[in-house]
Amino acid sequence: MSAVQAQSLTAPQVLSVQQVERGNEVELTLHVPAQLCWFEGHFPGVPLLPGVVQTAWVVEFAHRYFRLPPHFRYMSNLKFMRLIRPDATVMLWLRHDEDRREVAFEYRDAGRVCASGRMGFGE
Repeated sequence: MSAVQAQSLTAPQVLSVQQVERGNEVELTLHVPAQLCWFEGHFPGVPLLPGVVQTAWVVEFAHRYFRLPPHFRYMSNLKFMRLIRPDATVMLWLRHDEDRREVAFEYRDAGRVCASGRMGFGE
């Protein structure tokens, strides 16, 4: 990987995707490369994946795997419990509640919840 590619890397590597038969849940296994631009300066000596990046990935993957209204409207019950560090492999679980236009999510590392919450979408 070139230095330019490493500096502009913004997305995790998707290692696997499992969808529930009804289509309202998906579980992604993600590798979080140390070369992600988000680690630069966040924080010197103790790099961690910013919460705003984690939530942006939820929105991106939710739109990729579910039929959602186009606009993000709100977040609720947002909790960050554990750090996601460079080179981590994490599981991202998403569940779509079509009636409420919500997506619930959890990031897990080795079975421990790193972050969780809900996001609402609308027209």
